Amino acid sequence: QLHGIVGKMVGGRTGAGSYVAPPLDTMAGPLRRFLVGYAPITLLANQPWSIAVVREFSSVSAPMADYTRRLIVNVSVLIVLILIAVLMYYWNYRRRVLAEAAGSAALALQEANDQLRQEIAERCRAEEIMKQSEENYRTLVTNVNVGIYRSLADGTGSFINVNPALVRILGYGSVDELLAVRPQDLYLDPADREALVRDVRAFGFVSNRELVLIRKDKSQIIVSCTAQGKNDAQGALGWIDGAVDDITERKKMES
Repeated sequence: QLHGIVGKMVGGRTGAGSYVAPPLDTMAGPLRRFLVGYAPITLLANQPWSIAVVREFSSVSAPMADYTRRLIVNVSVLIVLILIAVLMYYWNYRRRVLAEAAGSAALALQEANDQLRQEIAERCRAEEIMKQSEENYRTLVTNVNVGIYRSLADGTGSFINVNPALVRILGYGSVDELLAVRPQDLYLDPADREALVRDVRAFGFVSNRELVLIRKDKSQIIVSCTAQGKNDAQGALGWIDGAVDDITERKKMES
């Protein structure tokens, strides 16, 4: 058997492995032999040979099974370690990406909040300035001696607002009382109002137009009226702002 095995090794093959002689392939169980190792040697005539060591299969099967188990365990542990390393890398990468995204989102939100606060502050300042301007205008309109009004430019010509000076000039008791009066009823000649509205519509304003108005007590006064038209959102004449100055005494002195 040894010669038969050695004959198979001619050619200088080196290493370790297993080999079962052909006559033994048909045998069963412990009669099978296992080649546990061989080494090349040089014998007479400088011919390359290999010497082999064989044992019964049963004597080496248990160590081989144990070795196989250890190999499987080691490979499994290595695979698990590789998976853990990959998962840790992915987790750290994901955490870093999420942290950077959260930081960017927080920065963008902070910038948006700062801009919103600035816009709110600017709007509050603008509203305060507008409120103060309206208050100043209201005070001016209330305290001035010239009658000031705003009326619609339509056929009714209803008053929208009047100041106390106009109430006093026309002899009424309150702003509400004058607001209830139709403006066309205040003209001695209704055609004067039609002409005023027509000229404002055509030229945008009239200046120092003398009109004869009727007071509450039916007395007549002469006034100088300056008016300016205001367009609505559609570009049509929406209302008229006017200022009325009582010049009755001046006209009497001139005559």
